[in-house]
Amino acid sequence: MPGGKTADLRIYCICGQKMKVSEAMYGRPGKCVACRQKIRIPRPDEIPSGLTEIHLKDHPQFLRKVKRPKPDAVEETPLEEERVLPAEEGTEKVSTVPLEVLDSLRILCSLEHKMKRQAEALEVRRVDAGFASGTAGSQAELQGQLTRIRLARADLDEELRQRLMEVAIELASTQEKIAEAQLAVRVGETAFFTYQESVEKLRKRRDSLEHRQQNLRGWLAVRDPHAAGGYVDLTMEHLPKEGTKVTFPPEPDGGLSLLDSHLESLREAFDHRERAERRLREVERMRHPEPIAPLGLEELRADGLADKQRAEAAVVFYRARLEQLKNDYFNDGEALNAQMDLARGRLKVGEIDRNRFDIIEGELLRAKADLAKARDVLTRASSANQALDVPRTKGTFLQRLARPQGGFVIQADAWVVWAAALALFLALLSPIFGDNSSLVSAVLRPGAANGILLGIIALVILVIVLLAGISLVGDRSVRGSVILILWVVGAVITTFLIHECFYRTGAIAAAFREGNTWYYRPGVVSVMLAHLGLLLAAAIALRPVSAFRSGFVVAVPAGLVLAAFISTDAAGLLGPRPVVRALPSTQPGKSPGTYKVDVGLRNAGTRPYVLTLAATRQRNALMGILERQIGNESWQLEKTLEAAVIGREEITSSYELSPGNYRLLLKWWTAGTELATPFEVGPPATAAAAETRTDAGTGLKQATTSAEVTSPATTQTGIGKIVPKVSAELRGLLVSAQGTPRFSIILHLAGSDAKLGSYQIGDLLYDPWQITEYNPEEQTATVSNGIRFVILRRGERATLEP
Repeated sequence: MPGGKTADLRIYCICGQKMKVSEAMYGRPGKCVACRQKIRIPRPDEIPSGLTEIHLKDHPQFLRKVKRPKPDAVEETPLEEERVLPAEEGTEKVSTVPLEVLDSLRILCSLEHKMKRQAEALEVRRVDAGFASGTAGSQAELQGQLTRIRLARADLDEELRQRLMEVAIELASTQEKIAEAQLAVRVGETAFFTYQESVEKLRKRRDSLEHRQQNLRGWLAVRDPHAAGGYVDLTMEHLPKEGTKVTFPPEPDGGLSLLDSHLESLREAFDHRERAERRLREVERMRHPEPIAPLGLEELRADGLADKQRAEAAVVFYRARLEQLKNDYFNDGEALNAQMDLARGRLKVGEIDRNRFDIIEGELLRAKADLAKARDVLTRASSANQALDVPRTKGTFLQRLARPQGGFVIQADAWVVWAAALALFLALLSPIFGDNSSLVSAVLRPGAANGILLGIIALVILVIVLLAGISLVGDRSVRGSVILILWVVGAVITTFLIHECFYRTGAIAAAFREGNTWYYRPGVVSVMLAHLGLLLAAAIALRPVSAFRSGFVVAVPAGLVLAAFISTDAAGLLGPRPVVRALPSTQPGKSPGTYKVDVGLRNAGTRPYVLTLAATRQRNALMGILERQIGNESWQLEKTLEAAVIGREEITSSYELSPGNYRLLLKWWTAGTELATPFEVGPPATAAAAETRTDAGTGLKQATTSAEVTSPATTQTGIGKIVPKVSAELRGLLVSAQGTPRFSIILHLAGSDAKLGSYQIGDLLYDPWQITEYNPEEQTATVSNGIRFVILRRGERATLEP
């Protein structure tokens, strides 16, 4: 535009604001009236001849970078006031109210607001204790903190402007694609249903970009902490670091139509506005009765006003989106008319027959009716003033708008579900047992439990069919929920079957335990991949559906907890717990010098355990041996326990053993842990008859001594009572699975034979001496007569004084 009188120039900012440039502004710096973007207005000689409009997204050379102040600057140097370009007359100013809160912006605005108040308080010598607590003590320090905050805000604004430019460019490109698609369908290059599917995606992208653009404009314009989301009392430690990235809310669910999505958003905006107005009314009631407003009440009122402003901006935004959608559907109707005319022309020239034309006409007429219903819903929504007035959409036409007939869209979670179903099918044919046989081939094995295997195969096939059908369900919330339930049930059943294979004694379980590590087998790997696929599919399906995210958070830990509960037998509470009773009787054996010993085995747990001498991976299998002590720490094998399954009922075996120290050793084959039960075999006591006593805790019969013993060797007490002299010797002890100790003690009475008996804590050893305590570290027992205490140690006699 060199020479002569300059023509009127209009500049379009990257935020969409249209501004008019007067003759005096050429070549000078300026700012956008909406987003405050700094602009360099071109000189007349920089403007091509005849150009009257400049779009800054196409001419980034006219955008000015924000000048950062020096970091060590304490006070800000006031700059010359820049011109603000006036908005175009007759046009409405672009809305600068954000729809969402940006956390980093809220922090910066709150910090700046706080520092300004502290600086003002210091300046007038009226420092409020609540404001000044923990802050700098001088004006210079506060100015330094303000400089840091403004530097961070400048970085954030630069990032917002860059993102705003990117959004504006992409939005213009998307609108061009929509226009090209509309032209293609009108001239017949594209079928209407193909066009409807593609343009629906473009419109969703367009509205998402419009949403981002609204937020970016608002964030750039916000300076007040209340408009930024509400004032929060923070310290400088919360100052965002340099390079903070701006994140946007997720885009709308791909399975919903724009009509459904925008109506729901408008309804939420009305609810938001109503809640904000209700809070403001409550604040006003608190303000008026009091002569002086309570501290912080004005802050609440300012936050409420800003919250209401955001809600009203959301109402305006979604009303505009619905109006845009109404225009879109009008254009679609025009495209349908054009397609109808094209079909009639093809019928006239003979390109299609009458039957084909009738099919095309019926589809187009139904699509036209769907658009008419949608426009009617949009008209009623435009006049709504509250959430209850927003119409609730119903009918199959909504599904046709979201997924047109000509292009059924397979969702991402459906592909993952099909992959999981394929993995389950491969698991039927892949090696899953230790002999490299699959479930299908194991059915043909001679002697196999065909009923169980066929039941497992039928269950897997049923799950595959269910998965194939679930993937076609249109409602993603229902689809995701059913997939998640199947994952939980499948995880529990799979864990149970694998767990039982390590406890059962049947042929199927034995075949599974054979060979290499079970989780490396292809069939098991396929099952695990199928479970991961179902979990991933449920996450993809339910991720955009907020109402079902809590269900996902609950179901996954529940499935994992149930699987852990089964695989660990409830942390051992439901597993087998062997209990051993190995006490010698007083009966001599058939062979000279031997004594008869009864060994009883029972189970205090809920699952049986198995005695076997063959090495196995069965987790409830033990090896049982009877050993004799031949040295301090040396034992030799005496007997091996026969194979047996030990359940609730006690199994008793009798052995003839020569005198000595013995132990019954139970060793787990898989864990390698041992349970040793020592006992002693010696000559029976003859001084007194042994009394058979039943233990109330275990229900087992034990040999105990009589409390009264007569002996010619006695001693006379101070009151003339004759009491025999007695000494006691601890020979051995036995601790049961429940932790209850039993003591093998010999009583030596003067002039009488020794007497061996078995006792537990609380039993009367010899009147009045009673067993009162057991020390597991020292392996000692303590007896008391109520006045004195005597400690019994192994192999040492202790006198029990009267």
